[in-house]
Amino acid sequence: MAPARKLVCLAMVVCDSIIDDRQTGKKTLVGLFSQIGARSFPVRHQSLAVYCSLTEGQGKHTIQLQCVHAREDKPIMGIDGELEMADPRAIAEMGFTLNGIVFPEPGPYEFQIICEGELIGRRPFQVLNVRAEQ
Repeated sequence: MAPARKLVCLAMVVCDSIIDDRQTGKKTLVGLFSQIGARSFPVRHQSLAVYCSLTEGQGKHTIQLQCVHAREDKPIMGIDGELEMADPRAIAEMGFTLNGIVFPEPGPYEFQIICEGELIGRRPFQVLNVRAEQ
């Protein structure tokens, strides 16, 4: 059964980690960034997190976070999740932790949030080839 309303992505942030304060319900995003550098490829990035803020949803939603090589429009990884929202005016926050993501080559990538097979948000991300200093 399809959800009654489609989600809208309000924000998408890449960071080192997301701290979830269970007493207050607040989230802290630590170490925001939009690029990484490496001297050789493929490169495995130890850990990063992607935070998404979503609204306008009602009912159950199937969510997928993908990292896509932007030039080739080719996914290099994906994580599935579910979200249920009773009130479309509410704001839901989702955090995804990605351990050991492999970037096959330097260039533009993007993180995409997909709901029920439809792209609802994207965040550009650069992987740079950093030359060793001589």
